[in-house]
Amino acid sequence: MDRQFISSYIFVVFVIATFMGTLPDLAHTVQASSPQSDRGAVTVTEGSNYVLLSNGIVTVEFSRGGLLNESADANGDSDSNSTWSILDFPENLGSENFRTTSAPLVQGGNGSAGSAASGNRNPGGYYDMTWASCDGRECAAYERFSADEYRRITPESVTDRVEISFVQFPTKEQRGAPVKIDMRYVMHRGDRGFYSYLVLDHAGNDSTIHIGELRLVLRLNRDKFEYAALAHDRRRHMPGEIDRSPERSSKLAFKEARLLTNPVNPEFKYEFEHKYHYTADIKDMQVHGWVGPTSNPAVGMWLISPSRMEYMGGGPEKQDLTVQVGPIILNMLHSGHYGTPAVSILHGQAWRKTYGPYFFYVNGEPVCSSSSGEEAYHGCLWKDALSRAAKEESLWPYHWAVSSDYPGKGSRSSVSGTIHVEDPEWDKTTFGRGTDNSWVGLAAEGRPGTWAASSSGYQFWAKIQRNGHFHIPNVRPGSYSLFAYVHGVIGDFVLQEKVVVGSEGGPIDVGRKVIRPPRNGRTIWSIGIPNRSFGEFFVPVLNPRSQRPYPSTGPNSWRNYGSWLRYTEVYPDGDPVFHIDRSDYARDWRAKVPETGSRCRAWLKTRRR
Repeated sequence: MDRQFISSYIFVVFVIATFMGTLPDLAHTVQASSPQSDRGAVTVTEGSNYVLLSNGIVTVEFSRGGLLNESADANGDSDSNSTWSILDFPENLGSENFRTTSAPLVQGGNGSAGSAASGNRNPGGYYDMTWASCDGRECAAYERFSADEYRRITPESVTDRVEISFVQFPTKEQRGAPVKIDMRYVMHRGDRGFYSYLVLDHAGNDSTIHIGELRLVLRLNRDKFEYAALAHDRRRHMPGEIDRSPERSSKLAFKEARLLTNPVNPEFKYEFEHKYHYTADIKDMQVHGWVGPTSNPAVGMWLISPSRMEYMGGGPEKQDLTVQVGPIILNMLHSGHYGTPAVSILHGQAWRKTYGPYFFYVNGEPVCSSSSGEEAYHGCLWKDALSRAAKEESLWPYHWAVSSDYPGKGSRSSVSGTIHVEDPEWDKTTFGRGTDNSWVGLAAEGRPGTWAASSSGYQFWAKIQRNGHFHIPNVRPGSYSLFAYVHGVIGDFVLQEKVVVGSEGGPIDVGRKVIRPPRNGRTIWSIGIPNRSFGEFFVPVLNPRSQRPYPSTGPNSWRNYGSWLRYTEVYPDGDPVFHIDRSDYARDWRAKVPETGSRCRAWLKTRRR
């Protein structure tokens, strides 16, 4: 079928229906006009230009060609890429089938390559990719996924769980990405959300492709969501998208950063606003999302990624985006942020990879029981989302995913062993503290540290536990190297060059592995801790004019914008001098994020500008 006609088979609208049992109508209802004979069963409704997936709690609409109302852009031209419009969405469902009582949780907005918050009109949710056919910017392209084929994966008779698929094929004219793209969506009976996963398939005769960025963007209703959360100590009220406009903000050192000079809420005045403040390590991306505390009732929208380290690549310390002013939820499946290289698949190379599954979860005010008030809803909806994330992690790998490239639990293995550090000065109580950063992992075969640049395959990591024991569960069949790095020890280590995991499943014990750090004698002095973090160093209050400054303490304080702006203020008489016998690196040695040049690294400032 002509792709121009089926222009955007992508996840676009997410709306709440009645939360049966414990949750009341959330006033964004899309519901059947006549009673359902099998309440809670998952249904698929296929129209001429839309597909609806619903379980009576959640309804998701997918466009079948961007023709859902032929909405117009600001110039009055037909927007063939837009798959829905919030103003037109209810009418296009057809009153004979559905009725609505209010607006959906997800709305149309702006998006483009590089930033989900700028560019041309886009639908509420979509997959997109930045890719190139050569190793250079001159042949780079941005593509938001459309589809050539829609099909239902599960049989019509199955209503407890339904999986649907939208596929984009490589074009013979080579106008699009030379890779087959299969977008999957799964909904379960009685569940407050839905799953999605993505399968990329590059045949041997497909052209070379370098994937620089692959993501899922979800734009939420800006009238409802105002509070973002990505960790227990990283939750806050957020500025609005309008606050980043030229009329209300000014440019800073890089294009994504703005100084809020006239925000709608004056409490955000003089705040440095940029999306990189909300980056996080993969190991910490258990759940992130937004809360609408003033909705009636309060509501939360969350992305839960239980197996993120399996498919995102780059290891536990790989950093990426999470939430963004918009309000926006980002699911960065792959990116070049902070120095990660592209996924490069060459002509003649057969390659297939599954990203996900991940879960979009919605919770509401009733889960807060006796809690009441805006601030209480922030906390209880966040805790409920964490509880659901823990449940999802316990269910991984999912038994219901039917992709042939997603092995079930019975086809996966566990890899266990013990690590011993031979270093007379290393603190043997490090393992098992819970605060240390000691990891062991399986990634593509290679030299020490190569896991950080490996993204085309899969990785599996686990923290090293008390007494050096480690257990890596649910490892896919394949051939890996066994890597490790240890809190307080300088260096990367290969514990075993080749570990073969078969498809028969079962445990694999690699035995006792020894780490011998490089050492020519006793340590005379040191500044900081070998822990892959800047959290122990000094970070000044970076924006004292702001009424609501970002936290200036804690392990993520170095992410704050503008550390270079106060360098000469903090050290007016010259560069800092660290005195070995009396200086404290938490007070006297500062972390530095560069203003220009490579933004992929952070380093300690040792020179005066």
